[in-house]
Amino acid sequence: MASPLDRLVIPGPELAPLRAALANGDLKTCAPRRQSMWRIASIEHGATSFDRRSQPKRFSPIFEADAIIPVMYLATTTTCALAEAVFRAPQPGYRRQVSRRDLLDRQLVRVEFANSLRLLQLHGVSVQHSLGEGIIDCLRGTLNYQATSAWAQEIYATLAECDGIEWRSRQKDSDLNWLVWKRPTRIFNLKFANSTPLLELEGLDFVRSIAAKWKVILDDDLEN
Repeated sequence: MASPLDRLVIPGPELAPLRAALANGDLKTCAPRRQSMWRIASIEHGATSFDRRSQPKRFSPIFEADAIIPVMYLATTTTCALAEAVFRAPQPGYRRQVSRRDLLDRQLVRVEFANSLRLLQLHGVSVQHSLGEGIIDCLRGTLNYQATSAWAQEIYATLAECDGIEWRSRQKDSDLNWLVWKRPTRIFNLKFANSTPLLELEGLDFVRSIAAKWKVILDDDLEN
């Protein structure tokens, strides 16, 4: 049977390790210990909204029957959420300039899932053994977004019980990221416990403090 990814024209070698591991049952889903995560969300669309945009990201867009599947990116810490969504700095000290436009209509939110999630872990020694260098290329930015989103598409299409994936952050490798996707038949019970607009005083103070630690440059109108 043809893979749903064949129409995306992804080079075979980039997906081969993942397809083999999924076919052999080497990769398993598990329920994460934590149900609360942080994200940078749109103020306009809401703290618990899923993203339906077609803009390429690390593991999206994902399609089913030519419709875009809504997704949500999350991180274990506030610093990691900011690094992933705004700073996008591979390591502290990386020179990245942030403007007011980067913070416009954005808020820092802590989201809580009342549901029990099933996530595929793309980290750990056993996963790296199963996937080899492919997983390193996928998560460390060697592959372009078309190729990495194809990994998520393959997992989505193959593991019907899976709600998303968990991987170690490229921006802050002591933290974990989640991508949660919302299948047409899946209902999530979500709430948010904290919401801080990044352009308000508390949000700006947070951005400035992390920028100072990471040596990220802020535009002059964000410094004062």
